Amino acid sequence: MFRRRALKTIVVSLAAPVASALGQGQFPSRPVRIVVPWTPGGAADLTARMLAGGLASRLGQPVIVENKAGAGGRIGTEEVARALPDGYTLLLGGPSTNSIPYGLGTSLPYDPVDDFEPVAFVSRLPLAIVTNAQQGIDSLTTLIENAKARPDLLTYGSAGLGTGTHLAMAAVLGATGVSLKHVPYRGQAPALNDLLGGHINLLMDQMASKPHVEGGRLRVLATTGEKRWFVFPNAPTLGELGLSDLSIYSWQSLMVPRRTPREVIELLNVATNGVLNTLTSKEFFQNNGMEAGGGSVESLRSFVRADAKRWQAVVKRYGIRVTE
Repeated sequence: MFRRRALKTIVVSLAAPVASALGQGQFPSRPVRIVVPWTPGGAADLTARMLAGGLASRLGQPVIVENKAGAGGRIGTEEVARALPDGYTLLLGGPSTNSIPYGLGTSLPYDPVDDFEPVAFVSRLPLAIVTNAQQGIDSLTTLIENAKARPDLLTYGSAGLGTGTHLAMAAVLGATGVSLKHVPYRGQAPALNDLLGGHINLLMDQMASKPHVEGGRLRVLATTGEKRWFVFPNAPTLGELGLSDLSIYSWQSLMVPRRTPREVIELLNVATNGVLNTLTSKEFFQNNGMEAGGGSVESLRSFVRADAKRWQAVVKRYGIRVTE
């Protein structure tokens, strides 16, 4: 059983509210919640707290960040799906919560796509395939050779069954035709710790591995973006290694429950885009290896549905299965 963990941060602003300037009546008239379905300290959590400060100043109300982790992001996601559709409860969603479950056909008490209304695209970043530098795997080619020579003996970790780091690695392995044993963890941090300790061989990670790469303890075999990631500029992309049709990004977006009034969604979209366009936000994203988002509600709606269909195709193509 997964434990439910909660952490609250309240950000209050004395700035003039944008809501009245936008002519949106009484919304918001009380604090707004951003639910992060992951543990504190990760990329999603840090992003939500950055957004909370900017949104508080634009909405004229406190913005509360609540961490509701567990079950691969499902606990927090379900809470938002079942919340009142009034704009006061938002989800910081992403592929693990909204598009990958659709692709896997996961049985859930909510629909990961249709039970949510998109608000604003926040950010995206590629992933990095990292290994312990002491394990003698210096390239993706070496990894493939070792995996074929020792089938099912090499292992890779992930943040949990059906999460983005699990599916991303499974897709890469499927494309290269090799098999590694999957070791799921309850979060990315313990998986990274076990990689550093030599207990697993491989991990699909984000920024957390950067200091360990710079310190020589970990090695980046490849990154998953369309172009080289400025965080690890010396690491080749999957495209450079012959997997040009496999680019993978972790993305973040704000969402609200289905049937939330359109005018409330548009107000939140305008406020979020305002936050994303500030110098503070741009510096935050640069420092955390992300590309800033932005854009309309409709463009995000199209993106989420396309990403869900894309993962559905990836799962089918490589025969990916998620079992307990």
